[in-house]
Amino acid sequence: MKSLGISVYPEHTTKDAAYAYMRRAGELGFKRVFTCFLSVTESKEDLVRNFSEFCQVAHEAGLTVSADTNPEVFKHIGATPYDLSIFHEIGLDIIRLDGHFGSAEDAAITRNPYGIKIEYNASGMIAFDNLIECGADEENMCFCSNFFPQRHTGMGMERYIELTSRYKKGGFRVASFVSSNAQNTFGPWPVYEGLPTLEMHRGLPIDLQARHLLAMNLCQDIMIGNCYADDEELVTLSNMDMTKITVRVEPVAAGLDGSVGLAGSAGSAGLDGSAASVGLAGSSGLVGSVGLVGSVIDEPPPPGITGLVGSVIDEPPPPGITGL
Repeated sequence: MKSLGISVYPEHTTKDAAYAYMRRAGELGFKRVFTCFLSVTESKEDLVRNFSEFCQVAHEAGLTVSADTNPEVFKHIGATPYDLSIFHEIGLDIIRLDGHFGSAEDAAITRNPYGIKIEYNASGMIAFDNLIECGADEENMCFCSNFFPQRHTGMGMERYIELTSRYKKGGFRVASFVSSNAQNTFGPWPVYEGLPTLEMHRGLPIDLQARHLLAMNLCQDIMIGNCYADDEELVTLSNMDMTKITVRVEPVAAGLDGSVGLAGSAGSAGLDGSAASVGLAGSSGLVGSVGLVGSVIDEPPPPGITGLVGSVIDEPPPPGITGL
């Protein structure tokens, strides 16, 4: 089952704001909250105290908690791949490894006695078959893509499909990020240009980003990388049908012959069979015809998306348009 998530960076905000955001997300059916230990500079004792409370509030809201870590974070708080007791004390559900200890340690960490899942970096080539040969517990392994705070640094479509397809075929759960377009959002670092996984998603409506990920059917968890998304964005995402590929359409001006076109407003991934086009526009001069015009996304269609068959339009078409 696919799920939605948020991100919160408590070192850059107030407890009241962070906790209210998590509770609201939980009310709307979100299932995960991501945070980052990489940017935390407080002492081990303060980190344990503050994040223990953070995890407790998240769990009460129905959210599982994942945190970005690396070997330096482990050293800072006195953890090792063979001893995750401090993460268990904090209440962490998922440890995301943004770095490596070595094959033996990266495998051993999955066999911790607390059932903490280990999330590997899906934006790189992880030799998961080697990890399994080294004794890794497949049940405790999952993957999460990076997000990218600076414009023009996000992943391209081809690379994203190559990597996430590999992990999905391996039977692993994969998470990816979309980005809020709300004012004054932030992440773990002082860069404020959004936090999507795919560069092509930067600046697009948040539900279009999510609908595109759903259409590709490569990741199971879709998380908002920056915070705070506004309530409208949260509600819009929570209202999506995560089990279907959906496209929102709206009428536009009639053609020269009176034909009616359709303009996509929230994503129509690959409905023309050739590109993940955003809009459907009525052509001029052909009575009743509907032209397919891609205006934003010029990458190849997602795997399995070959045409209009099986797509879902979640708003009624204008009068006279019946062939969709």
